[in-house]
Amino acid sequence: MKPEAAEGPADETPADPIAPSDDATRLRWKPGQPSPRWWAFLGLLLLGAAGWWLFQGTARNPLDRLPDLPRNTTDQDVASFIEAARAVVTANPRDDDAWGQLGMAYAAHQMAAEAVTCWEIATELAPRKFAWRYLLGDAFVQFDPLDAIRQFESATQLEPENPYARYRLAELYLELQRGKDAERHLNQIAMQQPDDPRLNLLKARLAYQRGEFDKSMRLADRTVQSAPQSRSAHEMAVLVLNRLGRIDDIRQHMQILSQLPPRPTPWPDPYLDEIAALRQDDHDFAERLAQLTSSNQSQEGLQQLEQNAVEHPEDAMAQIALVRTLLQLGQQDQADAALTSAIRRHPSSAELHRLRGQAFLQRGDRDAAVMELRKAILIKPDNLPAWMDLGHTLLELQRPDEAILAFEQATRIQPSQVAAHHALGEWVLQRGDVGAAEQHVREALKLHPEDQEWLQLMRKCDRAANM
Repeated sequence: MKPEAAEGPADETPADPIAPSDDATRLRWKPGQPSPRWWAFLGLLLLGAAGWWLFQGTARNPLDRLPDLPRNTTDQDVASFIEAARAVVTANPRDDDAWGQLGMAYAAHQMAAEAVTCWEIATELAPRKFAWRYLLGDAFVQFDPLDAIRQFESATQLEPENPYARYRLAELYLELQRGKDAERHLNQIAMQQPDDPRLNLLKARLAYQRGEFDKSMRLADRTVQSAPQSRSAHEMAVLVLNRLGRIDDIRQHMQILSQLPPRPTPWPDPYLDEIAALRQDDHDFAERLAQLTSSNQSQEGLQQLEQNAVEHPEDAMAQIALVRTLLQLGQQDQADAALTSAIRRHPSSAELHRLRGQAFLQRGDRDAAVMELRKAILIKPDNLPAWMDLGHTLLELQRPDEAILAFEQATRIQPSQVAAHHALGEWVLQRGDVGAAEQHVREALKLHPEDQEWLQLMRKCDRAANM
């Protein structure tokens, strides 16, 4: 039997736990060869360079998305102003402020799509900046309320004490009958601005929606006292007083309303005010159109628009403003003449062709209206108003198959288009396609979860499904 190996002395140095194995020893570095650590460093360096190259490739490419100046921009001051802002972006492609300011320049001149592109890039470059999120939300309000809500909610996370996004959220949630969500933001605002008239007005609307009419009246009165020139405050008071049956008190507010501007004055907003201050042209059509809602100013306002259209024949917006007003006032012959002249000069204006379609509808010529609306869509395929007008006109012509296609296209352009979902839900349900009807009703209920008309239509779908 072999004797057991004797144990080494107690003070023997233990083996180095990181010493190379025999195999590693055979591959040991030799003088004159690159060190393994050097190879590792080189590999990391190359990996980092590749990552940086990819990052730079994506981060530098926002210039590929730089919006062009729309071709129909004929005002030289506007064109020069926007070109100057574009030059700043070109020189500083990764500066979020440059992109944000360019978006504001576009927005100041009603170029919403271009503004959105710029603000999206600014948000990518500076995801923690409140202003770009807020302005994106404002841009989406009219076209995609749910996306607007997402942007405003993100903005409140960035600056929780900033009230402006919360005001917009409360207004949107109230329009969508989502009282609890609105209340959440109103409570946050109240911690900072407890007596603000805009806050009290929104709280009055919330109380009214909940059937708390006495509370709504107290809040409306408080708003009127702090903002006596606010048309919205007096209109809210009239609404509640009518519900309470206080007819005599209504007369006082109606008298005040008759002396106020016909359109509510916007609440102060430093972000939107800054955009308004950037406007370079002098054709503020919205204000002139607002004047026309008051009968004693309609003729004066119309004369201003006619003069403006004559002085600026190259400006399509001047012609559009005039035609819209003539149609609103029912002056069909004058509208037809203005349309003929305007389309001859601006044949590629989708809005002018859509307005001509409306003019044909006023005269009862639906077939001609369909042809004109299709021209507008051919020029601008994402023309949501034209698709909606076309759908309703086709329904009136008893052409439901074509109408459904038009409304479906409208929902693809704007998924939150409630009127299109309503028309589709009704018609496909009549045809027995319960599943498709339910789908459209659910989309509408996302926006108006407490709307009784939609809930009733959903019940119809449920009954039809159980038959």
